[in-house]
Amino acid sequence: MNFKENAKRIETKLQPFIQQLEQQLGNVDFQNYLLVDTRMGVPTLEIEQEGKNVFLHSKYNPIQESEKVAKDYENSIADKEHIIFFGVGLGYHIEEIMSQYPEKKFTLIETNPTIFVRFLESRSLNKFPFNQMSSLYIHSEEVSLGNFLTLLSLQLKGNASVVVFPAYERLFEKEVNQFYKDYREALKVIQSSVVATGAFGKRWVLNSLMNVPTTLSTQNIKEKAIYFRGKPVIIVSAGPSLYEDLSQLKHIKDNGLAYLFAVGSANKALLSYDITPDAVLTYDPQPRNVKVFKELIASGRTDIPMIYGTSVGFETIEVYQGPKFHLVNSSDSVTNYYLNKQANEYDVYDSTTIALIAIQVAELLEAEIILLAGQNLAFKENRYYAEGIEHGQWKGQVREDKEGQVIQTTKDVYGNLIDTNASLINMKKDIEFHLEMNSQIQVINTTKGGAAIKGAPFEPIEQVIKERLKSAKVNENWFVSEQKDPTDNTVKQVLKLELSIDKMYALFDACRTILQRLDGLKRTDKAQKINKLFIDFDKQFDRLIKNDFYSCFIASILQREFEQLNKTIRKSYVEEQVKKIDIITSSNMLYLRMVQETFSEMVVHVKETMHPKLLEQSTDWKVYKHNDGVFHYEGDWECETMTFDDFSSGKAIREINKTISTMSKTSASKVSFRFQGTKLQLLAATHADFASKIKITIDGIERMFTTKNRQIKNGTPPNLHQTVFEINALSNTIHDVSIVLTTDEKIAFQGIKINPDGRIYHVDEVTSVDELEVGKRIRCHIPNVVNDEMVPIINIGEETVHPMSFQTTFRNTDFFLIKVFEEHSGNSKFVCNKNLGISQVDLMINQVRKRITLNVIPLMEANESANGRASCSSYHVNHNNCWSANKAFNKKTTGLVNAWATEKGITHGWIGFEFTSPTILNSYTMVNQERYGNVDTLKRMPKDWVFQGWNGENWIVLDERTEVTDWINNRKKHFTISNEIAYKEYRISISSNNGDPEFLAIGEIEMF
Repeated sequence: MNFKENAKRIETKLQPFIQQLEQQLGNVDFQNYLLVDTRMGVPTLEIEQEGKNVFLHSKYNPIQESEKVAKDYENSIADKEHIIFFGVGLGYHIEEIMSQYPEKKFTLIETNPTIFVRFLESRSLNKFPFNQMSSLYIHSEEVSLGNFLTLLSLQLKGNASVVVFPAYERLFEKEVNQFYKDYREALKVIQSSVVATGAFGKRWVLNSLMNVPTTLSTQNIKEKAIYFRGKPVIIVSAGPSLYEDLSQLKHIKDNGLAYLFAVGSANKALLSYDITPDAVLTYDPQPRNVKVFKELIASGRTDIPMIYGTSVGFETIEVYQGPKFHLVNSSDSVTNYYLNKQANEYDVYDSTTIALIAIQVAELLEAEIILLAGQNLAFKENRYYAEGIEHGQWKGQVREDKEGQVIQTTKDVYGNLIDTNASLINMKKDIEFHLEMNSQIQVINTTKGGAAIKGAPFEPIEQVIKERLKSAKVNENWFVSEQKDPTDNTVKQVLKLELSIDKMYALFDACRTILQRLDGLKRTDKAQKINKLFIDFDKQFDRLIKNDFYSCFIASILQREFEQLNKTIRKSYVEEQVKKIDIITSSNMLYLRMVQETFSEMVVHVKETMHPKLLEQSTDWKVYKHNDGVFHYEGDWECETMTFDDFSSGKAIREINKTISTMSKTSASKVSFRFQGTKLQLLAATHADFASKIKITIDGIERMFTTKNRQIKNGTPPNLHQTVFEINALSNTIHDVSIVLTTDEKIAFQGIKINPDGRIYHVDEVTSVDELEVGKRIRCHIPNVVNDEMVPIINIGEETVHPMSFQTTFRNTDFFLIKVFEEHSGNSKFVCNKNLGISQVDLMINQVRKRITLNVIPLMEANESANGRASCSSYHVNHNNCWSANKAFNKKTTGLVNAWATEKGITHGWIGFEFTSPTILNSYTMVNQERYGNVDTLKRMPKDWVFQGWNGENWIVLDERTEVTDWINNRKKHFTISNEIAYKEYRISISSNNGDPEFLAIGEIEMF
């Protein structure tokens, strides 16, 4: 009677075991476990063991015994959120312990099914805390205890306390020891997982975020299942045995017998053998992941689709040119928000190996059979990778100080012992665990001499071809699809998240204010006020951690810190008032600072990179950013850049720089532009410390606006991309606009919005070549060329590509051609406002095609070439990099090393160029070295210098500049000189920089 009623109470969790438990009722050994009443009137369990009768619980008072067990485990339980009970017995100790911790969850593990049956029979369990039970394990042939504990530990992230009922240690010593062994192994897995989460947590979130625009414009790979359903899929890994099977894989590919999925570096080996994989799969979140596809990307091929996990290193997605298909992986807390799905609706769970990700993908695609090739999971002939796979200088051999530092052994597919390491063993265990939990899938291991994989029997690939791959199955055009546009749902989610960002500012302020008030009351007897403040804080803090932005971008990054906060707060409850409030206020303040720092970074990525991309096709506004090249700045302006540590690996720290605004703190600083349209919005960052009186003049009519937001204070980052001024119903004509700062407060200008069919103009811009005069500019477009050659410019005077960025060196872009000099003969000289990486363009003037030289210095890959010589007073050398003279003439401005820099500690010097024949120069340009980290490279730029020509005996001063301090990051500055003499050699001799104590540096120099 009790068995059925109690079983029904937990029928969902009991379902996998119910048949097994019912079989115990007829088991011969069942009568060796008898329920016996104690003196207290509650049952105990009498067990016959080796001819003796023993009691699992006290035969006098099991309740009192359970109280003692609870007391013994009190200290280990208190600071954990979850309890794992090994040994259910009749459950008295579980009832007692959980009554003391009603907020905790627990797991029951019972390796003796008969005891669990007697537990369900023993009494009515209507008061047993099943509502707190999150999982249940009863010994089963289907799932091992070790794998159950591994999965459980990964879910709990190690935040659990173990309670072993004392009688089990005496009566079931072997089972208890096995449990401890399995649990220790599970914790090793979770420890590596926790380390990975700590190292990659921020990286995962950042990748997911940066990849969202691509993810939303591509298909989920599941949408292509129709092409793979019932077909064989071969997962090709880069293990050393791969080389032996390349000819067989080529046969399979050439005859379309199975789909080939290349994982990791396997694409290198396949392509070198002229085998085109049907897809490459990628998942690694690290920046270096892009190197795996280095040769493929360099080839320019667009016929190989990539299946990527949404948290893969964003650099890979940015540069890969082939078709892309995504799958949402379990570490991604971002993508499903924009898809308006539940956070746990992922496609694959994370793994230590890309091969297991590929197995899951093949399952999603409903493949008939999954074949593993090159999946060694061990060394072979002292190789880690197959021959032909190289990473930089490493040729794929086992290195004693790395892969081979600690050798372990495992059995190969033939039963022999082979060398491997802990990392590969963990990958093997992950694959085996997955195959055990998903025994319905058919997986064959074809890797000759590789590690044996439980659940994937070995068959040589020749046998597989003969017996399993008998006819063509592959549709080579499976990946053809159209790009998707953001849906209305996505736009709604974007706007919803923007609202969540605004709420975060208010929540920061509310939480801090309450904590400050609490701290002020800690030495008073105002208990009622203190309690009310505690309640108010809990409400505000709960709103904070339930905020959409926090959930998407912060929670997973600060997961461990949040767990530590909860532990600290729980421990404070037993302290006296002053200490309790001290602990609560200080620990929460510290956590809020961490949240704020993470928020400060992520909100920049969201608002500067992702949301503009998602909304550019979906709104009634056209956006021009502050650095689009169309704004004219006067006064003391500088680009405001935020720098973030992106990923740390050993001693290497990679940093990301984001230019968020053009900023000034000086009264009378001015930005001006013209635009055609009927409506206008100004975008700027707002903060309590920002400017309150800013004048905007439109067509001569003055108005005022503010960027001060008194709610955003106390070190909180400014709120970006706020609409600080808006005007509508203008006539559809060209309007003159100027914005002037009237105080010495900060303005962080971020751009404007106008109607979609409108256009912005620089104040010096003309739309016809006939209008060009010195100082004026015209918008042009350059097609997609790749060599340093003369190219035609098209769509003169028109806006072809929007936006126009200063920094980009990409072709197929718009730029300004600026007239800077006109000779007596009528010949003109022009400068380009951005670095295009070319020397000449073709311009049509008065129906005549005219060649315009933008830079007479040729591309210099070294200091000397057949076309000239670059020289300097000194240059810096560091490890494998040098900042020699030619780096200022290599037509590149992106990357730290693409600049000339003096020897460290020297902040003056000269840099020059010698032509092959005398050349007349009238203009030159300079731009700064790209910023990196917290280094302000503008301070390395020249402040005082002379521009000189060599007449064979002396340096002749052609131009002199002093106090040049208005450099703006990534913005080229040009200088015009009056000169009619041809010199063979020119130089810039610099007497001082703008304040950097270590270097004088210039990113790029042009002369013409």
